[in-house]
Amino acid sequence: MDGRTVYHVEPEDDLWRVKLAGDSQTEYADTKESAIARAKQLARRAPRAQVVIFDEDGRVEQEIYFDPSTERSV
Repeated sequence: MDGRTVYHVEPEDDLWRVKLAGDSQTEYADTKESAIARAKQLARRAPRAQVVIFDEDGRVEQEIYFDPSTERSV
């Protein structure tokens, strides 16, 4: 890894989980959109971060990278 703080947004039962990769820190949201918004909020606090969004089948749907003054999605 390149030193980024990585947050995963993934479904769990009827909720969406925001999880810091490699850590037990977890938050839950009622909707995918609110989970993504929370993950982005957390990621913006880190010098370099990434949000990885998974679909209902566990596949990576989108990756968003945060650098000091940039937010880009792939």
